[in-house]
Amino acid sequence: MKNAFSQEEILNRYDSLPAQVKNAIFAQATAEKMSAIGKKHGLLLDAIGTIATVTGYVMVGLINPQSFTARLAEELGIPALKAREIAEDINEQVF
Repeated sequence: MKNAFSQEEILNRYDSLPAQVKNAIFAQATAEKMSAIGKKHGLLLDAIGTIATVTGYVMVGLINPQSFTARLAEELGIPALKAREIAEDINEQVF
């Protein structure tokens, strides 16, 4: 992953989150939704992992929500329009 964050950065941000957000990040329902979104958009397993990681970075505050779509496009190497469709599904179903 490009410009990945250190484990320390991630843990520090995660530790400061409310319990509800912490639970949502690792909830089975969240994983199932991410998988369904990835499959809907024809993504392979590794790309589904990438959208889950980028989404997690947004949830812990390491990526600004306004750059979420651009980050998905960059990390997945897909057109901005496709990234926007994926981001819209994540916004509706996960966030």
